Amino acid sequence: MKIFATLLRFTPTALLSWIAAWQGIFRGTELVHPQWADAAFSTGAGLACVLTVITVACLSTLGRKAAFVSLALFAALSVIAFALCIYFRNELVSAPQMAEQEQYKALWKWSLIAMLAFVPQIIGSAIEAIIRK
Repeated sequence: MKIFATLLRFTPTALLSWIAAWQGIFRGTELVHPQWADAAFSTGAGLACVLTVITVACLSTLGRKAAFVSLALFAALSVIAFALCIYFRNELVSAPQMAEQEQYKALWKWSLIAMLAFVPQIIGSAIEAIIRK
């Protein structure tokens, strides 16, 4: 029952708005390629919603320490995904052949999607860590 009480804190509309607000920070930055910006943000929002529900469901049965572990895990994953975005973006600029450019563009896109899915989990885990006793 505790899991359902935790999940009820997030209505679907509020959850989507919350995730879109956190992901909106990265719109208009150089982390996004104009060709796939909308698709990346939509995919990232969908993955973030699913991951948020799973994270909240798992953390609701565990204690404060687990929320801090989750916070650290998602922070590390976000930093790694962010670094990969920058790396693949720089490699794309220096790739001489079109086939390599398309490959780096795809890797860059999926790195950004991963980062967009992980960033809301940092905030959610932090909230769970704060409200837990």
